[in-house]
Order: sequence, then structure tokens, then C-alpha cells
Amino acid sequence: MRNLLILLLLLSGFSALQAQVTEISIADDVCDSLSAIDFSKSKEEIIRDSKPLLTLSLFSHAEDIISIGKNYKAQNPDLSETDAIKHVNQEIIFQLMKKCVPFQRMTMFNCDSVPELSETTVLVGEAFTAMLIEKTKNQPIDQNIVDNCVVDVIDNYETKIIDSFGEKFHPDFLAEFNAYLLTRCEPYMHWTAELISLQY
Repeated sequence: MRNLLILLLLLSGFSALQAQVTEISIADDVCDSLSAIDFSKSKEEIIRDSKPLLTLSLFSHAEDIISIGKNYKAQNPDLSETDAIKHVNQEIIFQLMKKCVPFQRMTMFNCDSVPELSETTVLVGEAFTAMLIEKTKNQPIDQNIVDNCVVDVIDNYETKIIDSFGEKFHPDFLAEFNAYLLTRCEPYMHWTAELISLQY
């Protein structure tokens, strides 16, 4: 019996790893499609052209997404098939947020360039991530927790931020910090991916 449980755990772990590999592959393919976006156009034109491009690119992988969703539901029987597929879409969106610059620009940065991150912003961002993980150990992430963590971490690093940017809420720091949250802070990104995935 013990050996059977170990085997089931190994198979479950392998299935999850296989699903993640497929999700990353889909995200890479979608990102390749989005590389066709011409960011020299007006923001209105970029948004008009990019949304159907993203939707069609995701739709072209519908068979794989449904297959992963079925496997995920088998491991989480309390979920509906629809919720399982939503989960898969969220994981693909998460991968796009993490490493696909065209996706980042079109969905999170109003079609502008993604800000470069200074050492100070990375330091503050890492502290925010640790704080967010600690505060969501026993409860789901929500806007109130996020807002409180932002206030606390900026207060904690006020001197460092002022030394680097000249003022606590300098627009350049806020832009960089937002970029950190959306491209490097994985707990926040997973939460945000759920919101973004509802648009496609």
C-alpha cells in the first residue's frame, strides 16, 4: 500500500511537471505570435490589433489547454471543467507576464516600454514579495493585503528610496516598482494573471 501511494505521488508530480512544460511551450508560441505587433503605431491601433492576435494564438492551442485542464481536474475533483481550464489559462498568462515583452507592453504597460529596474527597486520588490508571502500563508491574496504590503514596504525602505530617487513617491520609482510586481513578484503575478485571463 505504501509503495502504491509513493507511485501515485510520483505520477502526480510528473503529470504536473509535464503540464507546466506544455504551458511554457504554449506561452513561448503565443509570445512569438505577439512579436508581430508593431509598437510604432498608435496605442489605439496596437490594442485593436493585439487583442484578436492574442485570442487567436491562445485558441490555436485549445486542444492542449483542454487536455491539461482535464488532467488538472482529475487531480482536483472539486473543480469544474471550466474552472480547471481557467486555471490553465491563468498559468499561461503568468508565463507571458514573466518573460514575454510584447505581452507585457500590450497588457500591463499601456503599450509603452517596460521600465528597467534599479537595484533599489529590486531590493524593495524582494522585501515586498517576502512580506506578501508571509501575510498570505493562511489567507488568500486580496487587494487589501497588497495595498497594506505596499504601504509597509515603502515606509520600511523610505530612506533608501529617497537616497536613490530624491523622494519617497517619485514617479520613476513607482513605475519601476509596478514593473517589478508585474514581472518578478510571482505571488502577485499569479493573482493578477487571474484578472488578465478574464479579458481573453
